[in-house]
Amino acid sequence: MTMLKPRLFDSYSGDHVAHVLDTLERRIEADSREAPASEFHQGRLSAILELRRILSEAHYRE
Repeated sequence: MTMLKPRLFDSYSGDHVAHVLDTLERRIEADSREAPASEFHQGRLSAILELRRILSEAHYRE
């Protein structure tokens, strides 16, 4: 019998996190239209992508 790891997020909280990240990403992109080459905005978008990567890897608890 294989022991399954408990999910870190249930589907509701996972969907909520995805929605929050999508909202932040859209807001950052809208703000960056004023200064498209801004390192600040690029850093914020990179942070969102990194959060998505971390959360996808941490889908299950150890």
